[in-house]
Amino acid sequence: MNEIDTSRVHRSLDSRIKILGMDAQDLILVLLFSAVMNMIFGQTILALPLVFILPIALAILLFVLRKSKSPDYLADMAKYLNSPGYFLSGAEGLDEERRRRNFYA
Repeated sequence: MNEIDTSRVHRSLDSRIKILGMDAQDLILVLLFSAVMNMIFGQTILALPLVFILPIALAILLFVLRKSKSPDYLADMAKYLNSPGYFLSGAEGLDEERRRRNFYA
């Protein structure tokens, strides 16, 4: 009987990249937020709270709130908040919406 060729596979191939305990996407979001705040408020008296303290607070908030959530929680939440209040399925729903608009116009 022939042996099956096998190879070793590392266990953590599907793990997310973490830096300082945060996902890389979250860390990039915090750093971009800090950079934008620095460009806007860097030379003002509000620089310390807006450029340093606010991004640190955002990082702590993301770290705590994202602890038990799915990896794409923020993207899914943004899609949900930007979606309309109702969903139509199929072309019949679109035709019905057009008829309503033409009826009231």
